[in-house]
Amino acid sequence: MLNYTYLILGVLYVTLLPGFVFVEYLLPKVSFWKKLPIYFVTSIIISTIFSYFTSILFGFNRNALLFDVLLFMFLAIPKIRNIKPNQNVF
Repeated sequence: MLNYTYLILGVLYVTLLPGFVFVEYLLPKVSFWKKLPIYFVTSIIISTIFSYFTSILFGFNRNALLFDVLLFMFLAIPKIRNIKPNQNVF
């Protein structure tokens, strides 16, 4: 069961989480549908760079990669809280 959790966290880390944090902090007023492709592209770039540097600092292991995921989750919490539930995305 734990391996599936790591798999889900890894997919979120590589495809969505870093791009969401980066784009929401830099482009908050752009519409959701324009930001969605930017989420994916910047997530792949940022997750690669952060994984590389944390593997240099801490060694390439599961704990270093979990540190990256937790860092981006911590940075995403304020942005997720600011999204209003009745906001029209269309």
